Amino acid sequence: MPCSIADCKEAVYPRYWQGKYYCITHYNELMSNAFEKEWSCWEENMPPSPWLRSLFGRFLEEKWSVRNGLLSKARIRDRAFNFLKGGTGFTFEITRHPGAFMDWSPYGISRIVQKWEVSLKDAIVELIEERPWTTDDPD
Repeated sequence: MPCSIADCKEAVYPRYWQGKYYCITHYNELMSNAFEKEWSCWEENMPPSPWLRSLFGRFLEEKWSVRNGLLSKARIRDRAFNFLKGGTGFTFEITRHPGAFMDWSPYGISRIVQKWEVSLKDAIVELIEERPWTTDDPD
């Protein structure tokens, strides 16, 4: 199957973007352009748009390096909070449930909040802090 971009002869590896299949080069270009557009629209002291969070999750799973922990697109989309935009990146927090799969009782689930830093320049997502969960934090 050829790329959806006219005159592109590259074979499509499963890269699906907004209803069409693309070669890796055009897929990355489309995704990067969409991310840059959403990034430029994100106002400081406001949460990022759901579309930006989705794009970030795609970059996270497909392109960027995650240090000191595990994150997924679904975790970012559904559970991240306290996003703070900076000049070349952003931070966010997420409630985690370490050991949740080992103890199924509702009283045995522990919670912590992790703070992550995202460097757009270096394409690195890094765990920078952990703190105890409080009742003011989302679960």
